[in-house]
Amino acid sequence: MKNQKSEEKWDPLPRYQCRRQGKHMPPPMNSAVGTNGTSGTFLCEYDFKDQLPAVCQAIAEADFLAIDGEFSGISDGPSFTALTNSLDTAEERYQKLKQHSMEFLLFQFGLCTFTYDSKKAKYIMKSFNFYIFPRPFSRNSPDKKFVCQSSSIDFLANQGFDFNKVFRDGIPYLNQEEERQLRDQQEDKRYHTNGASTTCYMYVSPDAARAPVIPVVPDDQKDFIDTIV
Repeated sequence: MKNQKSEEKWDPLPRYQCRRQGKHMPPPMNSAVGTNGTSGTFLCEYDFKDQLPAVCQAIAEADFLAIDGEFSGISDGPSFTALTNSLDTAEERYQKLKQHSMEFLLFQFGLCTFTYDSKKAKYIMKSFNFYIFPRPFSRNSPDKKFVCQSSSIDFLANQGFDFNKVFRDGIPYLNQEEERQLRDQQEDKRYHTNGASTTCYMYVSPDAARAPVIPVVPDDQKDFIDTIV
């Protein structure tokens, strides 16, 4: 397998020669080469903490950023081309695509930072690719359900995407609402252990109707509950 790197321009998909059915195969999606010939950084759960300071430093020094993502699908309704047209503004295009993509899972998040080097009169690019997967880390944490689109999975597989890294080594995460609810759970559990709380918390999906969870006590048990609470 031979990697032909370009020293003149950023090439996100360097050509690989592969003897498989006599065809030129695309490079694995965990391969990326910048203008200086160095590979991008790929982060998984086991090295995320060690690499995070370098990511934060690159962001702090950057003049501008670019982001990208690999999803389990694109649209749960109309086709991608039917959703948008050439007259859409950037905001309109984003909202249309977002409306039909919220049930898909983000497999990989890509971040590129660009910092201008005045001495060399060019931008220095650093790329970071995060394999992410919302793996439940406790019995009370969210167990996310998601859908897949066969054409998107087929595309990723043909591009050499490493699904094992996603499901086995992906960085676990929570959104802000999930984090808030779990923090409340842990806080109440701590107080309850000390006998200082009677509040009952349970995880509620952010997609569910927003309403307070009120425990229902049978009428014949109310007097007993009042005596012990």
